[in-house]
Amino acid sequence: MDTPIIYQGEESSQSSKKTIEINDGSIFKLSACTVFLSIVFILSIIAIPNLLGKILCPVIIVIVYIISLYLIEKKIVIMKDSLNKKIIVKVINYLCRAKTTLSFDPENLHFSRELTKILNVIDTYKNNRSTFLYFTFYIINDHKNLFDIDLNESNIRQKPAKCIYTFRRAYFGYETETENYIDKLNEFCDTSHNCTLFSFNINSYLADKNINVGNTKKYQYFSEHFFSYEVFFEEKQDFCSQKLTPCQSCLLAICTLVMVFAFIISVGIVMAIINGIYIWPLIALAIEIGIFLFLYFIYKCPKYSLGNIKRIDFIFSKNFNTMFIGLVKISETKYLNTFEFQINNFNKFFYETDGANNNNFKLKVQFKNDETQQICILKKQTQNELEGLISFLNGEFMKHSYIQNNSDF
Repeated sequence: MDTPIIYQGEESSQSSKKTIEINDGSIFKLSACTVFLSIVFILSIIAIPNLLGKILCPVIIVIVYIISLYLIEKKIVIMKDSLNKKIIVKVINYLCRAKTTLSFDPENLHFSRELTKILNVIDTYKNNRSTFLYFTFYIINDHKNLFDIDLNESNIRQKPAKCIYTFRRAYFGYETETENYIDKLNEFCDTSHNCTLFSFNINSYLADKNINVGNTKKYQYFSEHFFSYEVFFEEKQDFCSQKLTPCQSCLLAICTLVMVFAFIISVGIVMAIINGIYIWPLIALAIEIGIFLFLYFIYKCPKYSLGNIKRIDFIFSKNFNTMFIGLVKISETKYLNTFEFQINNFNKFFYETDGANNNNFKLKVQFKNDETQQICILKKQTQNELEGLISFLNGEFMKHSYIQNNSDF
């Protein structure tokens, strides 16, 4: 396992770039994929008597393996482009190609991490022990310069903003090398150490009500122009560090077997079509599709039981006279619905219980003429969570708009 590398890139009169590399630590994913495809290969060789199938199966496995090499991340490369005043982040796969390329303004960029796994390795030859720490690594774009969330000059009305990029198994080196790594990374990128998101605690706005919100991470305050509430919040953990319940272990085993036999069935379907047989392959294909749809339904069902809303974004215009509200879909690529209103017509946010279900609430807006507008129905939320949302929106978040609009007179 290599330690992070900082090196000087190519320099000329036109560019000056420095790069830092962080190992993604996804070698475990690659190892699991290799073991899985090896099992499939062995079973297919045993189960398929046809010579053509024995030749075709390794070809398909190689293709699947190459696709896996493309999908699995190997390292994160962070490049500082001094000439263009940009920070470029590239996610490199095991084909040594950039799977994803991101560009940030330094004033918007912040880094953070959380320890997820401790791995102790004993070297029997040197008679010593090394400790490797794996982290969940976060890259935060708080959009403070408003370039990507400006209501007049960006496409924020059509596409939700991306704020937090998460890497689950980042490796920063040996235990002794990780202590001040985030500080060094911020210094390297000339980014700010102060991020409002890190210091924000919604419970501080509920002290006078004697209310405590359990999951404070659902409330994401990026700047005075941008606040987000996570309706569906997943506390994701590193899979390798989780202790699976017997039910989860059984489900994982069943899914693995289904994937193995689905692969074998796929090879059989191709062989049958080559041999001019069409009816049974169609039946097998229909069964296979049905199995995958069933597994997909099991995966998606818990999410959609909360509704189709992932989060709610609240965005002020540059001069604080307009508020935009976007209901971001589970996919986080589109809005389910959007709202926009002028602050001089606005009175307050409030919520109501949705019928007999005490865990469902209607989030509404009241205007100065006493008319109301429903924003959405929030499913399976607690009243404390809604109190935290309303208290912050009506208080600290709206305060900037009141100050700005009153100063115009």
